[in-house]
Amino acid sequence: MFTIRKATKKDAKGIAKVHVDSWKSTYKGIVVQAYLDSLTYKQKEEQWSQANFDRLYVAEAIEEHIVGFVSFGKERSENYHFKSELYAIYILEEYQGKGIGKQLVLAAIDELQQQQLSNLLVWVLEENPSRAFYERYSPEKVGEETFSIHNREHVEIAYGWTNLTKLKERITGGQRT
Repeated sequence: MFTIRKATKKDAKGIAKVHVDSWKSTYKGIVVQAYLDSLTYKQKEEQWSQANFDRLYVAEAIEEHIVGFVSFGKERSENYHFKSELYAIYILEEYQGKGIGKQLVLAAIDELQQQQLSNLLVWVLEENPSRAFYERYSPEKVGEETFSIHNREHVEIAYGWTNLTKLKERITGGQRT
């Protein structure tokens, strides 16, 4: 069992743990190991303590520890015809495949729709096996960029959905949430 709720500043430590642990499990063998080894809970906790908590939700397990999070807001680059962006979504490896990702994205969609934002962009590393999570909801591929992490080149793909209501229907299978 898990609960989705709006994050608060006190959640920064739990979010940092999910962020670091998820990077280390998701990107093992993809991102240079020295870079993954350099990630620290303290560094990420400092980063997340400065976040906009209005657009940050967490998934909390029944034991009241954070097992996932989603961060979102206005599209950052303004290079695309999308008004909002999913900045990050991470779930601890042992909690993946339990519907938490869907629930986090639905919470983000609800918040974005309340803000009158009707479409969504997300960037995902091409080599990320979790990319299939987004692809199952029929996004449009709208961009591609190459960037470097620890002197290794990576391709990042931008996926977009032009209609958040339709995306929500795809995620829920047409059921009301």
